[in-house]
Amino acid sequence: MSDNFNISGGIILSVLIFILNPIAGILFSIILTIQQNRNKYMIICLISLISIFLGLINTTKVLQSDIISYANEFHLAKQLSIKQFVLLAGKAPVFYFFMYLISNILKLKFSFFVFFQTFVVYEFFLLAIYKFYDKLKESIFTVLFAISLGTLFFVIFSLSAHLMRQFLATTVFLYYLVEYTLNDKNKLWLLLIALFTHATVFLFLPFIFLTIFKKKATLKTGIIIIIAVISGSLIFRPMILFFSNHLPLFLSYGFKRLLEGHFVDLTGNVKSITIIVNSIMLFLILYLFFFAKDINFKLYHFFNIFISLIIFTLLTLDAPLLSYRFSFYIYFIFPFIIPLILKKSPIRKLSFVIQVIIIFFLIVRFGYKLTYGTFRYESIEEVVFKSAMYYIL
Repeated sequence: MSDNFNISGGIILSVLIFILNPIAGILFSIILTIQQNRNKYMIICLISLISIFLGLINTTKVLQSDIISYANEFHLAKQLSIKQFVLLAGKAPVFYFFMYLISNILKLKFSFFVFFQTFVVYEFFLLAIYKFYDKLKESIFTVLFAISLGTLFFVIFSLSAHLMRQFLATTVFLYYLVEYTLNDKNKLWLLLIALFTHATVFLFLPFIFLTIFKKKATLKTGIIIIIAVISGSLIFRPMILFFSNHLPLFLSYGFKRLLEGHFVDLTGNVKSITIIVNSIMLFLILYLFFFAKDINFKLYHFFNIFISLIIFTLLTLDAPLLSYRFSFYIYFIFPFIIPLILKKSPIRKLSFVIQVIIIFFLIVRFGYKLTYGTFRYESIEEVVFKSAMYYIL
C-alpha cells in the first residue's frame, strides 16, 4: 500500500513539476524511475511526459514543405463529410479518419493535430523500446539510455511533423513487432492500423510470417534469405505496378508513388548517407547476430527482419524515393541496437562513459538543430525555461 502510494504520489508530483517546467518534470521523473528501479508505471509516466513535451515543441514548428499539405487537408476536412474526405484522400484510411475526427468532429485546431500526432508517435516508439529491454531484463540504466536515444535523435524528431503518415505507421508497427517477436503477442489490430496508415509496412509481411525469418540464420538459411530478398527487390517494382492497376487506390497509391516519385536532394549526399547508415547498421546487427554472447533467441526474428530490410534498401538505390523512405525505418532501430552493442561487445567496460558522451552529444545537437536546423521552431531558451502552459495559452 505504501509503495503504491509513493508511486502515485511520485507520478502526480512529476506531472505538477512538468506543468511548471517540462524539462524539470522529466528530470524529476527520471530520478524517481531510477529510485523505483524498473517500476513500469513510473517508466510509462516518464515516456508520456517526454511524448507530451516533444508534441508541444512540434506545435511551434513553422509550416513549410510537407506539413503545409497536411494543414491544407486538415482544413479541407472541416468542409466535407467523412465519406467524401476519405475517398478524396484515396489513401491511408486510418490516418485520414484520425485527421477527420480531430478536424471536423472535435473541431480542434491543426496545432492540436500536430501535438497529438507527435505524442502518439513517441508514445508507441518509446514504449516499444521499453518493452524490448524489459523483456531482455536489462538494467534500468540501459532502459533509460535507450529511451534517451529515441528521444534525442533529432533526425526522427525533425521529420515527425513532416513525414507524418510514415512515422505514425512506423512506430505502431515497431510496437507490434516487439510484442509479436519478443512477447509472443500477435496484436493484429495494431498491424492493420500500421498497414492502412502507410503502404511501406506491407513490405514487412513476408518477413513477419514466413518461418525462415524466425530462426537464427545458418549458412543455408542465410543464403536462402539473401536470395529471397534479392529476388524480391527485382520483382518488387513490376509487381507493384501490376497490382496498382487492379487494387483500390488506398492500397496501391503509396507504392506507386514511391516507385515513380522523385525528391530534390539539395545536399547531394542522400544516397551516400543512405549507404553509410545502412551499412553501419548491417555490420552492427550481424555482429550481435554471430559474435555477441547471451543473446535472447527471440531477437533473431527481430534482427532478420531488419537485415532483410537493409539489403532491400541497398538494392533499390536506383529508385531514390523508394530506398530513401525505407531507410527511415533504420533510424528507428538505433535505440534497439546501440545499447546492446555497448553491453555485448569488448568495449562494455567503457559502456557507461560512452553512454554519457553519447547523451551529452545528442542533447547539444538537439538544441543546436532546434535553433539552426532545416525546420524552424521556438527558440531554445523558450523550450528550456517556459512552462507547459506557455504552449497552450
